[in-house]
Amino acid sequence: MAGSFAIGMDLGGTNARAAAVDDQGRLLQVCKEKLIARTPEAVAEALATCTRSVLAAIERPIADCAGIGVGVAGQIDARSGRVIVAPNLGWTVAMPAAVGAPA
Repeated sequence: MAGSFAIGMDLGGTNARAAAVDDQGRLLQVCKEKLIARTPEAVAEALATCTRSVLAAIERPIADCAGIGVGVAGQIDARSGRVIVAPNLGWTVAMPAAVGAPA
């Protein structure tokens, strides 16, 4: 079995990105999706599309992933991990169930 890998995601005001890195920090694959809409559902789908694309390119299942990190400019609820405010996206309330978070 190949070595461990992790996925990092970046959520900006105009693009969603995902990248896979190996256990030495070497870049394996990158995907970028333009954000057509900035609703939580559309953003969650863009991140999911990027993640699926990266996984397909490196030919690995998500089950093999050691971890996933997401970077987003905004205010995060430390307890729940939910985005509360994301000015670049125009969000002023917590990210809803589109990403599996309780309302």
